[in-house]
Amino acid sequence: MPDISRRRVLGTGLATTAAAGLGITGAGTGWAASALPGPHQDQDFPPVPGMRGDRRANEFWWQYEVRFAFEATQEVRDAYAAIDRSVGGPGDGSRLFALHARYQQIRREGGFPDDYLSLVAPVKDAYAVLSRLQLELFDDHYGGRHQHLLPWAFVRMGDGTLYDPRMPGRNKLHLMPYGANGVMTHAWHLWHAVNRANTLLGLSPGRWNRIDPLIGLGWAVQSVMYPDPDLVNPPMATGTAQRLVRQWRWRTPARMDTAFDSHPHPPGHRP
Repeated sequence: MPDISRRRVLGTGLATTAAAGLGITGAGTGWAASALPGPHQDQDFPPVPGMRGDRRANEFWWQYEVRFAFEATQEVRDAYAAIDRSVGGPGDGSRLFALHARYQQIRREGGFPDDYLSLVAPVKDAYAVLSRLQLELFDDHYGGRHQHLLPWAFVRMGDGTLYDPRMPGRNKLHLMPYGANGVMTHAWHLWHAVNRANTLLGLSPGRWNRIDPLIGLGWAVQSVMYPDPDLVNPPMATGTAQRLVRQWRWRTPARMDTAFDSHPHPPGHRP
């Protein structure tokens, strides 16, 4: 199987997230309004010369890159290949975004959720592999006493302040990649489509149903801030981020489906 690039894997959202303070260890029912602390340097991780931004968030996204892109195991690559083939791709990861297109089509035609479940059910094992490994990664970095810090990781992912010199190539930020000519990314939308596959397949649905407000939060932050991928950007103000947390935290799966019917920005959130 050809190498799956960092941009493709991160952009597809196939390795997605557990909820902040909402079940990283299976407990909790909502985000506290004070869930967003100020930026901090975390003593749990060694310093990285030249790194900018929240240390734990940088480490989390870096490990995500390592485990699901740079050093992806054969188990992970096989899961990508199966999902790729399920939406008409050749099995090399080149058609992963077609999952979102199929999700949108099914939504427009009124066949959701039954037709979408029929699409993803034949490759349930692939989704199960990615779900299990992703939740382990989230528990490793944001379990226990660190649960309340996870929203900050998504805010900083969205506002473009996580500069990591370990990243190969020109772009050193942990940031959802834009489309051609700076068009707003579809990656948050694909994460939602993957989340809905997980919940419909019965893969830790309680946890994954609490993911979407976090995905929406990151989408909203990036939509409002529109960070430059070539710069270490100014951070979103804490008060603004807390307001966005409050706006997204109680949204049900149905409300999240409706929100992600919008593109490129969430309703009411744009630069």
